[in-house]
Amino acid sequence: MPTTLTSLTHARLRYVTGSHSMSRKVDAVNINRVKEKHETDLMNLPNVVGVGIGEKTGKPVIKVFVTHKVPESDLKPYEIVPKKLDQFETDVEEIGVPTAQKN
Repeated sequence: MPTTLTSLTHARLRYVTGSHSMSRKVDAVNINRVKEKHETDLMNLPNVVGVGIGEKTGKPVIKVFVTHKVPESDLKPYEIVPKKLDQFETDVEEIGVPTAQKN
């Protein structure tokens, strides 16, 4: 059963809060809520092995980690990662098959 990759998320993602402005803090809280709201559905999509929070072009995004990218034309409509979840864009990143690392 797939699980979220918390350590991978922390190691590979940089959610830059930049200034301590109120809007950045509100975005951080909101994106966490949106991620949590959609995480189970995303994890049930083909090839998805993790969900996290990152940034793209200076904006917060919901990262969807997949073993390999597949052209949308090869997927059924309900298997496609949405371009946006609520007000946040998604970013699909191919990471291969994750393995546990020894300490």
